[in-house]
Amino acid sequence: MLPSTFLASSVQSMERVPNMQFGGRANLGAAATSCRHAPCSSSRWPTSRRLHTTLAPLKEVVNHPRSRLASASSEDGANIAATMGQQHPSCQASVSKALDISAAPASGNTSSDNGSSTEGNPDNASHNYSRRAVTLSFTSALAAPPFLLLQSSSSTALAAEPNSDPQPFNTITASSSGNNNSNNSAGSGSRFKAKSTSPAGQERLLNNHHKGGSLSPASGDLPPPSSSTSSSKSNNSSSSRRVIWPPVPQVQLAPGLRVSKVVRGCWQLSGRHHGDAATDRTSGSDVSADLAAFHRAGVTTLDTADSYGPSETLIGQYLRLNPAHAPPQAVLATKLSYVGAEEMAGVNRTLVEYAVRGSLARLGVRQLDLVQLQWADPRVHRRWRDVLGWLADLREAGLIRHIGLSNFNVPDMTWAAESGVGVVSNQVQLSLIDRRPQLYMQQAAASYGIKLLAYGTLAGGLLADKYYNVPANRVRLDTASKQKYGLVLREAAGGGRGGGGGGGSSSGWSWFQEVLEACRQVAGRHPGTSASSVAIAWVLHQPQVSAAIVGARNARHIRDLQAACALKLDDTDLLDLDAVWEGVPNPPTSDVYAWERGGMW
Repeated sequence: MLPSTFLASSVQSMERVPNMQFGGRANLGAAATSCRHAPCSSSRWPTSRRLHTTLAPLKEVVNHPRSRLASASSEDGANIAATMGQQHPSCQASVSKALDISAAPASGNTSSDNGSSTEGNPDNASHNYSRRAVTLSFTSALAAPPFLLLQSSSSTALAAEPNSDPQPFNTITASSSGNNNSNNSAGSGSRFKAKSTSPAGQERLLNNHHKGGSLSPASGDLPPPSSSTSSSKSNNSSSSRRVIWPPVPQVQLAPGLRVSKVVRGCWQLSGRHHGDAATDRTSGSDVSADLAAFHRAGVTTLDTADSYGPSETLIGQYLRLNPAHAPPQAVLATKLSYVGAEEMAGVNRTLVEYAVRGSLARLGVRQLDLVQLQWADPRVHRRWRDVLGWLADLREAGLIRHIGLSNFNVPDMTWAAESGVGVVSNQVQLSLIDRRPQLYMQQAAASYGIKLLAYGTLAGGLLADKYYNVPANRVRLDTASKQKYGLVLREAAGGGRGGGGGGGSSSGWSWFQEVLEACRQVAGRHPGTSASSVAIAWVLHQPQVSAAIVGARNARHIRDLQAACALKLDDTDLLDLDAVWEGVPNPPTSDVYAWERGGMW
């Protein structure tokens, strides 16, 4: 056990022992004062200083307004004093006097306040801990250095409130030092944390002690007392409570094809999303490390394209380094992209097969789980109908498993569905700032049994807490995604009229702030969530949407993805998010991707 956990396990063990009572909170402080001047010595440091170091922090915990400690029976006080006195006889009198030791009953059974014994009671069996273990924990705490002062955490304060709402998920408290190597021998539940264990904090506390000051941290280190449970549920609080979310679940996209509810979008691996160098992990070995982290979190489906630069190659390298994450443990979805007029006019069966085999080689697999056709202009160049037939032939040959579409509008999707090719999905843009699929696509897809894969769910990362109350001229559109969705936001703000910095015109950015505020209000009602997780959860709540595609430059926001899948939006949440859409300056009226092809918004 590390020194930083001695006092925590001691106090926590006392809280777990039923009916353990100290005879007054001030007595521990008296013990610290009386022992400070005891004329005894030690090979390491004077025992008086060691006892003061142990009891003074304990006094801070006991006297804390949110502490659950009350007072110990004389038997427990005697055990503590006897153990201390065996090592430091000259201090035994001081400790005994401070703890108000009297004769202890000889009975080995622990009785509750109402006279009932806990022996043989199965309800209290889990709390019948050994008092000897408590005493030994106090003895071990004598070796703790003076700068490791433990204080009550916010999660302990919540546990002390009898009327606190039960949390649906387990919570843990991480110390500010970021080191979580301590053994939780006391079991799960509330813990104490050492907020001043950084090197600078240790030096400050130790210097303060040598100058005759208190070992207690500055008042700024203590979290503010929680006046109500609702304040602890705010996602904007400075508390280090962390909700442990379950892994991202899987859903059925088609018979025999299950995908993760959140799909990792790999456009960010195209070389156009470096952005801030401090957070850029879109190249080299960083890609493999992050993709492995996503897989462990349940994000086992990857969406890429042959037009995403080195994206397929980087994914292939990751799969070779992590063979346990390769199909069938993962699902690979790619796209055949035809964006130029020459490509669309000159396509033939040989070129289609060549493109499919190229993706197979770069990804390092023998079969593609889902191939989605991406066609820039289906109305002018109609060879895409032939391409769908050739993809069906390759499916029969075993090179691909399923066929999907990308950015197809309702008329073209209808033709594909009625052609008998067997299209299973259509990838469309859908978010809180772009709801065009709600107009026509969702109903049409439902009628043909085609699932929707929604991308752009976070508007290139703009739908995040970090952009709340940030002026538009301070927003950097430093990635291709931000630039793309910045144009979408400008169009929603008024058809691109008015210019302005950042994500669009001044009126558009003001409306976008209302969207962020609504997301944050909803997140405040669900502990452990953020504006981003709320935005993803809203997309997953839409009809016909099987999964949300979320691009990522790093693995920092995996917890947001897990939270989005576990988050259940109620009617109040949905009304708040829909109400802000009513105020959009320029609501869309056209089908999906019509505006990107030069049509109306």
